[in-house]
Amino acid sequence: MIKLKNILNENAQIVFPHPTDGTRVANFSVRKGVTKETRNLLIFTVKSSKDLAQYIEFDDDSIINNAIIEYANKQFREIKFVMDTEYQGAGRAIVVDLEPIAKTLNK
Repeated sequence: MIKLKNILNENAQIVFPHPTDGTRVANFSVRKGVTKETRNLLIFTVKSSKDLAQYIEFDDDSIINNAIIEYANKQFREIKFVMDTEYQGAGRAIVVDLEPIAKTLNK
């Protein structure tokens, strides 16, 4: 398990399925971010054009999104993440899934 400050300082190696090669790996930098509506984003941005080329051909964003969510959920087993589908900036953003936390607090 990794601490939040560590994930922000390290590369995230995301492994995702690829129809021809089986799997591919792309390196992402992770930074914290804010928007008007959401203050607690983790933004994944590809490190280089080589990494971008690993998945640029995908028409279906859900493959990459699922791989990022899977990576983040493995790093923080007690916290679950979801994609921020409203995020308009560069990269892909995830947020903490508050639903399980709210259910736990309401017990």
